[in-house]
Amino acid sequence: MSEELGHLLDELEETLVRSGRLPFFRRRLIDEERAVALIDRLRAAIPEEIRRAQQVLRERDQILEQARRQAQRIAEQAQEEASLRLKEEGLLEEAEKRSARIVEEAHREAEKIRQGADAYARDVLLDLEARLSRVEQELGEALHHILASVRKGLDSLSEEGS
Repeated sequence: MSEELGHLLDELEETLVRSGRLPFFRRRLIDEERAVALIDRLRAAIPEEIRRAQQVLRERDQILEQARRQAQRIAEQAQEEASLRLKEEGLLEEAEKRSARIVEEAHREAEKIRQGADAYARDVLLDLEARLSRVEQELGEALHHILASVRKGLDSLSEEGS
């Protein structure tokens, strides 16, 4: 969970804990405006987590593009090296074998980089999913407690007015 979400949940908890108690009841009166404002801020903070996930995906795409370019450069270098050897030594067969090995190595390296980037993105997205699930659960529980407190307050006010 991000610091901002954690901070907002702490503020919400503090608002509930600091709310005044009704005499002779185990109920609290909460500052509705403050609680609603905190809930609105929590809702606004959740899209930030989504923006972070999108940033991770963009970074993954950049890493993949760099790996593709690097593989391309390695392949081009291999081609150039093979051509030079062919010209210098006249050993076409040896040049082709070496070129193939270099290209194969470049492809393996690019695949390793891609797999690493995929694993990193997957880990970050799984962590984000877990964090958002916890936030969703915490928000649901907090909203349930707030709603229960509001209802109890209304009930006790109705009982006193009767």
